[in-house]
Amino acid sequence: MAKKQTKKKATTPASKSTSPKKGKQKPAAKTNAAGKNSKRLKLPRKNKNVSQNIPNGRVLQTRDEFFEKQGSYKKPDYENKGNYRGAVVVDSNRKNELAVVKLTTSKKGTVLKEYKKGKSKYRPFIETKDDEGNAIKIGRKFISKKPQDDLSLHDVNRIKKDAIKKMPKYSE
Repeated sequence: MAKKQTKKKATTPASKSTSPKKGKQKPAAKTNAAGKNSKRLKLPRKNKNVSQNIPNGRVLQTRDEFFEKQGSYKKPDYENKGNYRGAVVVDSNRKNELAVVKLTTSKKGTVLKEYKKGKSKYRPFIETKDDEGNAIKIGRKFISKKPQDDLSLHDVNRIKKDAIKKMPKYSE
């Protein structure tokens, strides 16, 4: 005599019901960081030391004489013109104090291929103070451009790495 073999239904964790009631099954619980029995979601960490108003990559318009240690330097043929110098925000803090790198068209600069069709360049020197010795902030001297003109985060990170590599070594 041949015995009939019965196939058992495969049970998956999603098909098991956690309640003793038969019939309707509860849908799987959504994960919520506030719930008691829920798994904790891995959300991107909010950096508490970054400006909420000015993102990294924002381009500012200014003049050379508004930077620290520029003295009374006046760019030739630009004495009466407006803010001609571009600067990119590479870092900031909660007080909206900025660290910027000046943009240039000089042959000595490093090319930003994706920004302004490769015409814009930078020299890897980070500036944090204005001509009066105060921290750089958005205002009369440093004017923010439109968000459409922002640099990509990839470019900003490349500028930061380049500037850190080329920082002078100080011996104490």
